[in-house]
Amino acid sequence: MTGIPSQGRPGLADATEEPNFGEPRIDDSGETGACVRIRGPRRADVPILADLMSGANVVQGLSVMPFISEYEVERLLQDSQCRYWLIAEQAGLPAGWAFLEWGAGRWRRIASVGIGIGDAQAGLGLGRRLMTSLLRVGFGYLDMHKIELVVYVDNLAAIRLYESLGFVHEGTKRGNAIREGRFVDAHVMSVLQSDWLDTGSEVAPGS
Repeated sequence: MTGIPSQGRPGLADATEEPNFGEPRIDDSGETGACVRIRGPRRADVPILADLMSGANVVQGLSVMPFISEYEVERLLQDSQCRYWLIAEQAGLPAGWAFLEWGAGRWRRIASVGIGIGDAQAGLGLGRRLMTSLLRVGFGYLDMHKIELVVYVDNLAAIRLYESLGFVHEGTKRGNAIREGRFVDAHVMSVLQSDWLDTGSEVAPGS
């Protein structure tokens, strides 16, 4: 899972992995909590996002060390040249985040996904809300050709969600990242703009 951008090659963020730890942080039920809306980030979100990203379950899926600082979150949010962020707001406060990250040149229209839901907000369908809005913006406004992600092979709930949104499996990366002292495999999944348009998605930004 989770929403810390990669410093690797353009077009693929290793931060998109969302491992399964009993109570998945992304579900595919389609149910959402009260007072949820999708919006862009704000300066005031930084301290809350830092806390969300430091949650015990969330940290398991990050590509950075635990205890992320507000300074690092602020830096990530400020880099808007090749990154687009969305915030899931519940009861007036950030509850989750997602972003698209893309490269330059021949990778300009290939984007990767990073997504995370706070520990306390797990199981409310916020992941689906974020992903549908992110796909709408990515394909309908940024004109991406392909959106891809990486997900741990044992995160079945997230895989089901991505499949339901049109993502297909491209392959498996062996020993993709270290987690609790062990290297874990991860699937690469993607959806093309043409495939997404064929689904007739009508999920509007901010819905």
